[in-house]
Amino acid sequence: MLGDTARRGLAAYLAVAQRLIELGFEVLEPVGNHLRYDLAYYIAASSGQRAQLVRIQCKSARLSKDKTCLLFNAYNLGGEGKRQKQGYQGYIEYFSIYTHGSRKFGRISKILIH
Repeated sequence: MLGDTARRGLAAYLAVAQRLIELGFEVLEPVGNHLRYDLAYYIAASSGQRAQLVRIQCKSARLSKDKTCLLFNAYNLGGEGKRQKQGYQGYIEYFSIYTHGSRKFGRISKILIH
């Protein structure tokens, strides 16, 4: 379907945003590409709980060869003038992964990713 990485990433981003809206969340988009998350949503304060901004990094996933798990890159290639792997520790609350073939979603806490 989508051949290049940028188009697959854009499709995953839009699919995740649409799904969050369908679930009733107010979806927020950061201004500027220097921030380490793609989307966020707001959880209002409730009895005894503080309001929370939940930052999400959208990723496109692919099925492993043995079809037992989904694979995706838990880093991005960034840096000023040079390409270097950068993780997301402290920048996001969740990865939201999207598989193009099945059009399914998953939410993975970044704490589980090492």
